[in-house]
Amino acid sequence: MFIPIDFENWNRKELYEHYYGYQLTFTLQIDITDLYNYIKKENKKFYPIISWVITKTVNDDSDFRFMIRNGQIGYMDKLGTNFTVVRDSDPTLFTHGVTPYYDDVEKYYSEFQKNKKLAEAGNSLYYNASASENCVDISTTPLISFESLSLNIPSNFYGNKDKAKLSPFTCVGKYKVEGDKVILPVCTNFHHCVNDGHHIQKFFALLQKNLGTFKSFTS
Repeated sequence: MFIPIDFENWNRKELYEHYYGYQLTFTLQIDITDLYNYIKKENKKFYPIISWVITKTVNDDSDFRFMIRNGQIGYMDKLGTNFTVVRDSDPTLFTHGVTPYYDDVEKYYSEFQKNKKLAEAGNSLYYNASASENCVDISTTPLISFESLSLNIPSNFYGNKDKAKLSPFTCVGKYKVEGDKVILPVCTNFHHCVNDGHHIQKFFALLQKNLGTFKSFTS
């Protein structure tokens, strides 16, 4: 459900108007040791679990769910996941899978795996015919670990001033073991009109907090 904002009385109106179209990209090395121990203990796949964590982080705070509908700025009450996967028919090409978000990680995992299989069998950029508007975008480079990644995404990728999504775009790389920790490179692209340094710090703090929830499954 889309929830409109009273734009004229919005405390961010000036910043929104000044920075519309600007983007910020941050890459952090994130400790995923608790998540890693969980997937090894439960024999789970990494991609659906990290996608759940990222989508939960976005859904934990409305600052990361901004949208434009019919020229009106507002936010969604909840976002699903739009994720990239390699096509079965041609491993040099990818497609997009879509899955709804559930607080229950097991239910999300099951739906993600089902939708991933459907997407992998597709032969177009969007196996379900078009991009999903009510989802946060997630991608991965599972064979490449990186210290920094530049996401040069044109503003029209997200839409225009009549209809657009302004939620973060996240790409995760190959995790690596450093001593007794497992580290994951996470690169996230933010829309400066709705997110600045304060929100970026909050996003990564929430992400780390949500990763920590898996400690209870392995302790």
